[in-house]
Amino acid sequence: MKIIFLIVLIMSSIFGVNFSKLGNIVTDADRGLQWQDDASIPVDKTWTNAITYCEGLTLDTYSDWRLPNIRELNTLVDDTRVTNTLYVEFQYSTTATFWSSTSYVSDATNGWVVRFSDATMNKLIKTDTSTYTRCVRGGQ
Repeated sequence: MKIIFLIVLIMSSIFGVNFSKLGNIVTDADRGLQWQDDASIPVDKTWTNAITYCEGLTLDTYSDWRLPNIRELNTLVDDTRVTNTLYVEFQYSTTATFWSSTSYVSDATNGWVVRFSDATMNKLIKTDTSTYTRCVRGGQ
C-alpha cells in the first residue's frame, strides 16, 4: 500500500494535476474530488465543529460535503512550491493550517492537519480554534 501511494505521489508530481475551477468549486478530475473554494472558508472551528460545518454545507446546489481525510487534504499541496503550497487554482487560498477528518492514531484527542505555508502534516488538539476548514465531496 505504501509503495502504491508513493508511486501515485511521484506520478502526480511528474505529470501534474488536473484541477479546474467553476463557480465556488475546484474540481480534481484525477481523483474525482470537488473542493470548496468560496469566501466563506471558515476559521475558528474545533475539529468536531469542522465536521459538522462540512456536513451542513450547501454550496453551488451540492449538499453532500464532508471534511476531507488527511490523504485527500494532502493532495492539495503543490510540491513544486516552497511557500504557499496550495495549488494556484484555489482563489481563496491561505497558508494557514486546515483540519482533516483523520484522528491521530495513538491519541484520540488530536487530529491530523495540513499547514499550507510549508506543506507539513502535524497533529493538533481537536479543541483548537485557530484552524481553517475546507470541505470536499466525492471520492473516499
